[in-house]
Amino acid sequence: MHGERYEGELTTAYIRGKWPPRVQRCSSGSNSLDSLILNHGFGGVCQVYGPGSSGKSQMLFSSAAHYAVSGRRVLFVDTQGKFRPERVLEIAESISPDARDPLSYIDVLSTDSPERIEEEVKLRLRADNGYSAVMLDDLAEPYLRGGYSGRQTSSLSTTMRRLSVWSVIFGKHVLVTERVRYDFATRGQRPVGIDFTCPYISCSLMFQRKDGNFVAKDLFSDRNAAFRVDKSGVRD
Repeated sequence: MHGERYEGELTTAYIRGKWPPRVQRCSSGSNSLDSLILNHGFGGVCQVYGPGSSGKSQMLFSSAAHYAVSGRRVLFVDTQGKFRPERVLEIAESISPDARDPLSYIDVLSTDSPERIEEEVKLRLRADNGYSAVMLDDLAEPYLRGGYSGRQTSSLSTTMRRLSVWSVIFGKHVLVTERVRYDFATRGQRPVGIDFTCPYISCSLMFQRKDGNFVAKDLFSDRNAAFRVDKSGVRD
């Protein structure tokens, strides 16, 4: 970050004689869950992974609603067609019944094209659309659905690297969710594509659901947080 250029396009804030902008994070709705997310304030990618029905998408919906209610814009990249505007609106109304048109603060990009994901996110961030956060649901899935070829894994790694850099340069909170696969070497579940994305992750949370309870584990600090999901979103 000491005066280096990135891809011939972006320069770090140090080039301009300024510190990188601080990331303006917003609550997910759960204080215990929020405490696991890094608070260094200068960007980075927070990865959330877990099996189906472990609360990953609900956490994104809840976070997006909190941003919208506070009047901050969000770019939501939906790679699997799972974005539910009615659910986000339900959460937003439970946070603030007087919130005016919260969905207008959330721009949704629905695509499963890796090329379009990267290009659209770059263009929208550079256009200074006022986004405080970028949320990507099931990011690795479009890249790896045809197998783990060198081209596909390289493209995924490049996208994550750029997200990490853009987060710092533009001061955006980046949240990424991933599915899991069984790893025979560790005899446990690992995020899809983790071997190609881990260098660019500043926070990694594993979500699980046991006996109706939701639990998040921070793999970097080994701390846990319990939370619940109801009609008002993610809560303690």
